Amino acid sequence: MHFFWQIYPRISYNLLPMFYFKFHISHRSFLQQILRNAVSKTYNRISDLRKEIQSLKKGLQVAKEVSAKAIKELEEAKSVLEIVEGQPAPAERPGRLRRLQVHADKAKEEEVTMEESLEAKGALLARALEESKVHYLLLFLLFHFFLYASIMCSFLLLLHNLSIFCSRSQT
Repeated sequence: MHFFWQIYPRISYNLLPMFYFKFHISHRSFLQQILRNAVSKTYNRISDLRKEIQSLKKGLQVAKEVSAKAIKELEEAKSVLEIVEGQPAPAERPGRLRRLQVHADKAKEEEVTMEESLEAKGALLARALEESKVHYLLLFLLFHFFLYASIMCSFLLLLHNLSIFCSRSQT
């Protein structure tokens, strides 16, 4: 009866439990550190995005109020009429009407910009949450792999000891 390491001595040397375990311990900490940093950075980015989204929602609310107020002032200024020489004419000066129009346009533009920014931050948050899921899955798989490797290491050690025992009992 031949064992794996007797048929393939070069491979078996690398698969001996002490070398196998040392190889993976040196890489385990490196991989865990990389994944830990990735998870940490993703978590920080998610929390930052949530804070930014909250502040953008508050800013959007304010922008909507300012826009509504500016449009209301413009409409009120346009609706005030004077009767000049028997004809209705706007009571407000044309310069003030233009200024109110520009202010209403800027307020509406700011509102639209805030909405677009909020949508973009929402998309970034969704992407970061997906990345977070992937990182946690990789951490789980890494843990599973190293748990499996340690079990295989123990199994190889058992087989190695068994082969030594069998070879001693045959002699």
